[in-house]
Amino acid sequence: MSKSPGLLAAVHCEKILNLPRLAVIRFGMTDDDEIESSIRNAGFLSPRTNDFLSMYRQQLCAWFDLIEALNALGQRQMHRGVEKAGKLGSLDPINISARLFMRTMSNFQGSVLLAERGMVVEAQTLVRSCYENSFWIGAFFSSPAEALEAFQLDETKSQDSRADAFLRIVEEHGDDAALKETREQFARRREKSKKAATGMEKLAKLAGLHTVFAFYKEVSASSAHPSLYSIERYFDKIPGGWRGFVGGPDTKENVALALNLACHAVICALAAFGQHIGPSEDDQKLFDLDKNYKVLAGVVE
Repeated sequence: MSKSPGLLAAVHCEKILNLPRLAVIRFGMTDDDEIESSIRNAGFLSPRTNDFLSMYRQQLCAWFDLIEALNALGQRQMHRGVEKAGKLGSLDPINISARLFMRTMSNFQGSVLLAERGMVVEAQTLVRSCYENSFWIGAFFSSPAEALEAFQLDETKSQDSRADAFLRIVEEHGDDAALKETREQFARRREKSKKAATGMEKLAKLAGLHTVFAFYKEVSASSAHPSLYSIERYFDKIPGGWRGFVGGPDTKENVALALNLACHAVICALAAFGQHIGPSEDDQKLFDLDKNYKVLAGVVE
């Protein structure tokens, strides 16, 4: 594709962030409704969550129509990428990007399955993965050598971190035999790289998706990481404070936000991956769906 994925997918942050956060079930109050009672007792494993699924799909049918179209396009692009990547080495940028895009489509589909059941936090956690995948896919196109070095360094540092943690646990909780064996095993490890890892913001810049980084940071803070900010959503707020706790399937507005972000993230990934695949009959379709997305998101009329 000839246009930057950043230009294709970037939208105004203030348009879709910071929507109201109210949930359906108030905990600690008398349950006078069969559905509320079921969700209080079983949470999201309640069979009555199917009632919400049907309701959200009716109320947000335009979003789900867009999702189905994006998903079908994404699956076609994924198969094109797999066919192309199968002829290349495992460390070729297209091969790596094809696998990252497979991961993206799975994350996207998972986020929709969760969102349509009112599980907004969990859906947005998977959306975060879609954004992260997009940054890597875009970077592997614009700066393949730098991206591969950063990807390999990330893996090295992750392995080193896991090894260090395991060693600390064995030193504190293991017996002498286990400690000796573990020390011998990790003494053969290569020396840690002293080079700093490439941060997500730099990766987003390399990918041409720097404007999208704000969305990645928001879903990281609001959903992926435990924090005062992310658990504030469980308060039943009143002017000047709170009166209890809320949970269960989320409101239509928050489900719409999760679907909005999922669409945005997969459009970013599609645009980035399309550069690896080259021109296809779906190029115009993606631009048309992006326009549809921006209308639904309220970015353009």
